[in-house]
Amino acid sequence: MAISSATLSHHPSLYVGEPIKILYDPEEDSDATTSEKFDEKFNNTIDCLQHIHKNKTKRFSITMILRMIEKEKQLRPFIRSLQELVHVISMYIMCNNIEYYTSWLNDYSKLQPIIKIENALDLQLTEIFTVDSQQQLEYHSQQAQLRKKSGEHGIEAMHLREGQKCIQQMQDRKESCVQFLKRRQRDDERKIQLYERQKDALAKQSAELIQREVVATVDQIPTQATP
Repeated sequence: MAISSATLSHHPSLYVGEPIKILYDPEEDSDATTSEKFDEKFNNTIDCLQHIHKNKTKRFSITMILRMIEKEKQLRPFIRSLQELVHVISMYIMCNNIEYYTSWLNDYSKLQPIIKIENALDLQLTEIFTVDSQQQLEYHSQQAQLRKKSGEHGIEAMHLREGQKCIQQMQDRKESCVQFLKRRQRDDERKIQLYERQKDALAKQSAELIQREVVATVDQIPTQATP
């Protein structure tokens, strides 16, 4: 998503620092770990919009976790309102049925590609936040180049500093992804070892049952009398 330079002229502070991350979860199923990744959390559209309207000097990135298909009559006006707000820079829908929402991408430019919820939800959220930082980096790089050409070196330096912050944020998040995957790999290795031990135990049980079956089969054969 390209960030318009015209927007900055109306709200000078909108593109300095990270956007406020809002979680909209109508089912309130997000666990504590997921919720901690966000600055604000809402379970209804009215409170969420009111909060954003009251903070017009800040900018927001909205993530909607929709495990069940939301009523279109309720959700579409919400997304339409977010689309119209200058200080909302991006919207994400995470759901179990991406086909249902994909057609909405043509109607709302701030809505990012629909994301299917997977087991590694924390990892997916980290990737979403990285996308926002990448967009911010592109914006500051463009602005720094424009300010350099116009001789506004103080503003150029400010955009370069903000760009460096974006890069640091992305580096930190990539490291977080690496650590997450390493922890999951260790967990998977432990599970593999557990399953291998269980397989060995089952194999021993099977061999024991086979041996007992053989004994039982032999025992049921009548013994011939010795002449």
